[in-house]
Amino acid sequence: MLWKFLPLAVFLWLAPFSAAAADYSVMITTDIVRFSTATASSCNDKVHAIVTLPKVTTGTHVLEGKWYRPDGVQQEYTKVPLELEPPGQKRLQLWLRIERASDAVDALFTHHEDEEFDGMWTIVVYWDGKKVATKKFNVHCL
Repeated sequence: MLWKFLPLAVFLWLAPFSAAAADYSVMITTDIVRFSTATASSCNDKVHAIVTLPKVTTGTHVLEGKWYRPDGVQQEYTKVPLELEPPGQKRLQLWLRIERASDAVDALFTHHEDEEFDGMWTIVVYWDGKKVATKKFNVHCL
């Protein structure tokens, strides 16, 4: 079966969060409304990586995300320059949408088989060029 990946995107939360965190962290979810933690996803989900910064942050920064398939091949990459205005941000979001090719035209531009995407994925997060977090999650396609 053929799959198409839409580009990663980053969104900023509109309000800063006040809880302090000891370090950078990443939570994987497919439910952005309730923020329920997910360790598995289907091949038709939008997978969200919620990145929590150590503190509320302002200023110019760069957030990067690298998504790796179970076979270790990097599937997607994004580099997002940010200008965080006061009062600042504590949580940011990266996401990846996995979906079936919708028609013959889409199928011409995709060449992936289910087996390439079924299994344990990894996202590696970078903040201002420094690797700050890694998170694994399962995708079930078969």
